[in-house]
Amino acid sequence: MIIGGIAVIARGVRRMTTDIDAVIRGDAIELDDLLPLLADHEITPRIDDAIAFARANYVLLLRHDPSKVDFDLSFGWTSSSTKRSPPEPPRPSAETRFPWHVPMTS
Repeated sequence: MIIGGIAVIARGVRRMTTDIDAVIRGDAIELDDLLPLLADHEITPRIDDAIAFARANYVLLLRHDPSKVDFDLSFGWTSSSTKRSPPEPPRPSAETRFPWHVPMTS
């Protein structure tokens, strides 16, 4: 899924962006298998030891070589069995999230 500035532009909001951000299921991909597939499309890591960085930070920092456009590929988790996914934060109450909310009466 495309996220970030390109996604905002696609929704009709004017803004400047110079990179592409996307998110994929982190629990359904092997980084060692992904890099050769991306290389076939001239997308390569833009930092040394990109796989170790991605495993630690849940984002793979890439670049499309012909255009020099940076491409950040984030890893989202959809499975509760994923060991490395961060814990879910506590959900605030409606009053905390929307302090201006006025209840509707019928």
